[in-house]
Amino acid sequence: MKKEDIAVLAQALIAEVKASQESFGVNPEIHAQQHAFITAMIQKEENRRLFWIGMKEKIVGSVVLSALLFIVSALGYAALKWLEEKVGVKL
Repeated sequence: MKKEDIAVLAQALIAEVKASQESFGVNPEIHAQQHAFITAMIQKEENRRLFWIGMKEKIVGSVVLSALLFIVSALGYAALKWLEEKVGVKL
């Protein structure tokens, strides 16, 4: 085969592949399914990331509320002890 024949044959093959709508032997339907799967995987990872962000926010909120409750309780206890000392009544 001459170089010109090889070039013509290569062009014919390329044209045939393009005409059959197949990209490197991958069926367009399968290719679309692959894209849908990748999109679903990306969405799943995003949901997982958002879940953990929400979980961290809830934990931080619980710690803040617990700290406030501790402070209020400590102040109440201190006030009670002060009253017991000033009034002389054991509560």
